[in-house]
Amino acid sequence: MGFAIMAWYRYHNGTYGAPVNGLLRDPDTDRVLAYASREEAQAWIDDTNAVVHYLRHGEAARPLYTVRDAGTASGVVMRRHAMFHVRQAAAAVQGWDHEDVHVLRDALKALSKACDEAWQERVSAEPEHFINMEDLPSEAIPEELDRDNVWAIDRQGMVLTGPGADQIVPLDDLLPHGDGQDGEKASPRSAAVIHAPAEAIQPDLSIYVAQISPDTLRAALRGCTSMMQTTFSKGVLRSHRL
Repeated sequence: MGFAIMAWYRYHNGTYGAPVNGLLRDPDTDRVLAYASREEAQAWIDDTNAVVHYLRHGEAARPLYTVRDAGTASGVVMRRHAMFHVRQAAAAVQGWDHEDVHVLRDALKALSKACDEAWQERVSAEPEHFINMEDLPSEAIPEELDRDNVWAIDRQGMVLTGPGADQIVPLDDLLPHGDGQDGEKASPRSAAVIHAPAEAIQPDLSIYVAQISPDTLRAALRGCTSMMQTTFSKGVLRSHRL
């Protein structure tokens, strides 16, 4: 069954990022370090205590180490270890600073992963037990925005959205636009015509009149006069026949 070493880390209260008490683990595989005998585990403790220990930020004293039976100690410690990681991940979500919504998305993923790992240690943990998805930290969400699957907005105007809270889009892409008909966004050209002054829309015909020669203009006027006389005569004849 083997033996393991229990580490008790002594940090000042409130120190952020302080390691959690638990069995020593291999930094590469994250597996609990197992020793064949109690004497072998105690030898590691003696060698470690013989080396000068430099205190880290927030550390009050060097860690305390004790030898434990791996079979009886690992279960309880592993469950405590798993729950610590869940709470730590939830604190990262709740403490998001509104700067970059990508950080919030990563924190939510880390919380979901921590809960999955806790279940493997037979610890009942769900993300909604520790955070409220309907009340995540966020900048003010515009009232006209459809709140369905909109979770948070950062200070740059990027929105965390999607059913799984895993999509990030600009806020402008989600806001409704009512410049055109039926709530459609008007094109730049149509918007310019809509808001242009009336005199700017009227065509300038003077440039075309100036290009017509006097003879052509007189001939056109004679044709119009002849047409009007013919039309008038036919109208008179038609009235007499009635």
